[in-house]
Amino acid sequence: MTTQIILQAMEVVASCLVVKEPLLSAGRLFWVEQRPAEKNRNTLMLQLDDLPPQELTPAPFNLRTRNHEFGGGLYAVSGDQVAFINGVDGAIWLLELALDLPPKRITAPRLDQIGGFADGLIDQARQRWLGVLEDEERDWLVAVPLAGGAVQRLRGEADFCGYAVLSPGGKKLAWLEWNLPWMPWERSELWCSNLGETGELLAPRCVAGGNSNPQSLFQPLWASEAELLVASDHNGNWNVQRIAVLEGNGTTAISEPIFMGPRQAECAMPQWVYGMRTLALAGRSLMALFCVKGEWQLCQRFLDANNSSPWQTIAIPFNDLAVLTAEADRLVCLASGPKQAEGVLQLDLKTGHWIHSASGFERAVVPKSIWFTGGDGEQSQAWFYPPMGDFVKPAPLLVRSHSGPTAMARSGLNLSNAYWNSRGWGVVDVNYGGSTGFGRQYRQRLDAAGEW
Repeated sequence: MTTQIILQAMEVVASCLVVKEPLLSAGRLFWVEQRPAEKNRNTLMLQLDDLPPQELTPAPFNLRTRNHEFGGGLYAVSGDQVAFINGVDGAIWLLELALDLPPKRITAPRLDQIGGFADGLIDQARQRWLGVLEDEERDWLVAVPLAGGAVQRLRGEADFCGYAVLSPGGKKLAWLEWNLPWMPWERSELWCSNLGETGELLAPRCVAGGNSNPQSLFQPLWASEAELLVASDHNGNWNVQRIAVLEGNGTTAISEPIFMGPRQAECAMPQWVYGMRTLALAGRSLMALFCVKGEWQLCQRFLDANNSSPWQTIAIPFNDLAVLTAEADRLVCLASGPKQAEGVLQLDLKTGHWIHSASGFERAVVPKSIWFTGGDGEQSQAWFYPPMGDFVKPAPLLVRSHSGPTAMARSGLNLSNAYWNSRGWGVVDVNYGGSTGFGRQYRQRLDAAGEW
């Protein structure tokens, strides 16, 4: 009987595909699919309209990065060109969708080396890959010709960098940097530079953050050739800040940053991995994921609206959202709810019609938000999952503490909690002081306690 149960559990796990980094590009939906039945191999998938999904990187390809030991930022798309990092050899590979040809390797293998390439984009006009190379105990912003060739190191002034984005006209590049001893959710900097004729950085400068104005910044995004958007916690919560990027004597100047409808909510996450996204543009509409009291919401705001205009919340039956991407009237993100496994959510912004790729679990418990006084005398939040069934009371209680220091206990379906609930246990999943999703002060409470 025990062997049969183990085999059944293995079959269930093998059937649970994990979806990573969905991306909309030119009307096509891309995502990375992690397959437990193939030893957790990561493969790139493509779906066009209502056609069946197509696998672009069959075995032995295995998309993977090892930057900062946590990875992420596995692929980039522009037009019919797809660049991805193959974890088997650590190299960048290029796939031309318009050609019936297999992928080709454009960098030398990096076997048995720490770090490597990650978090890239395709500079279509200059036919190059721009991204991060972790090497020599630091991050480098680098360029690699799509035709293959030498790696060009553009910048390596900081300990860490990433999240580079090209302006719509391809004339400017923005990216994030941070230095030890700070982590990116403590202090980071937004840099911007004009690009020269050959793509070199021309007089890069810090346009937000820095020692004179310390703040944590997340996911820069160009609204136009002259306007940057970025999540900043300068006002106590990760909110959207807009920065006018002006030209002056051949260099880049900035205007005073303006917060777009500040909220007592967080529209960013701790940057442990690359490939995280909470902001996306759908035409002149800015879409954002906001965490409000531990639950995630999908919000919308028109870029041309007054800066004091409120965000509009879009009603969807999911409260755990991540990795947002949008294009025209279409939006995609990863989504789950208390009774819904994580899957790909596709939403038509005009009609409100949505589809979700994962199945539901009707017997799962809907958690209750509770607040209590923590060991530091401050209020802390937790999710309480009451036991199911007619078990003898009082029920045993399992208290859980998420990995730290900055993750968060989320309210989406958790099969581990459901296991204990179905056996008569209650579960408390704690967002201790130091967790994200509740503002900068809450996030910094472990610092004050000197716990790490």
